[in-house]
Amino acid sequence: MRVARFLLALAVLAPAVAGAAVDSETRAAAGEAQPQVPWRNSMIIYEHATTVRSAVPDWDLTYNPIYVHTLSLRPEWHFSEWFFTRFRFDLEQELTNSDYTTKKNEILWSDLFVEVGTRSFKEPTTGIVLSGTLRLTAPISKVSASRTMLFGVSPGIFLTRSFDVLDGLVLRYAVRYSHRFFRSETGETDGHGIAGCRTPSCEVFLSTGVRNSPWDISHGPLVILIPTRNLTLTTMLSFNRAALYDVADFHLDTGGGLEPVLPSEDDPNARYSRAFLVDLTWTAMPELFVSTGLTTFAPELAPDGTRYPLFFNRHSMVYLSLGVRMDAVLSKL
Repeated sequence: MRVARFLLALAVLAPAVAGAAVDSETRAAAGEAQPQVPWRNSMIIYEHATTVRSAVPDWDLTYNPIYVHTLSLRPEWHFSEWFFTRFRFDLEQELTNSDYTTKKNEILWSDLFVEVGTRSFKEPTTGIVLSGTLRLTAPISKVSASRTMLFGVSPGIFLTRSFDVLDGLVLRYAVRYSHRFFRSETGETDGHGIAGCRTPSCEVFLSTGVRNSPWDISHGPLVILIPTRNLTLTTMLSFNRAALYDVADFHLDTGGGLEPVLPSEDDPNARYSRAFLVDLTWTAMPELFVSTGLTTFAPELAPDGTRYPLFFNRHSMVYLSLGVRMDAVLSKL
């Protein structure tokens, strides 16, 4: 099973976005000159991505290549130098045989993300800039529908410091808390699969048994190095803890009456994961940029109980993307 690219980017890589798509508060904190138009930093990004193991047929017992392309719409509007709002909506299609869609080459769409933010304070002695955003999630994707998600809210805070190294060096640390509201504590399917059963008692079989996460917290550093005016190197680490709902009480009929089945004392009621990103972006012209890089999602434990390597593992993906800066395009119309 693979995590959709847009889900990985927004849920796991939340403290940053790659390369030339670095967000407004980071650019402003670094002292970068911004176009004086309200729609500055608006982008359209088209990307192709594949897992590294797709190039190695004998990586697993069964060869399962993955190749996807994604269209990402990221409009942004600045009300002033200090306050802005941005939106994000992605479309993704797997060109290989998918493990989880019901149709071949089915197009998936992401949730709608609406974010408001501000560049609030610069500490004069250290030069550290404190900024923050509030992200709201409208759960319109099929994934969120299967999880019975109703709404999501996610505040984040960022500490950013720029340095005079080459054409620029930016260090940033981000912390984001995300809270989600669900109709059910576990995911659900469209139908229970019990032929002929139409009584309310069969609705219990709609549950997938996979617990939802009502909240998580992610944090990690981001480093942006600009060797030359047209090249940007970005690297990022993210650490995530996602809380789970408690295991529900369960009773089993053993023939002599209902007996309670107690949950495991070892259940941590949480999922832990880490993510790594490295990206190289070339700004071909003010309107266009090209990015390539590697993203790695690392769940805490592999199925055999060992730890997944952080920087490179079976979930690592390489990508190549073409981005259009809409502020530069519209300024020439």
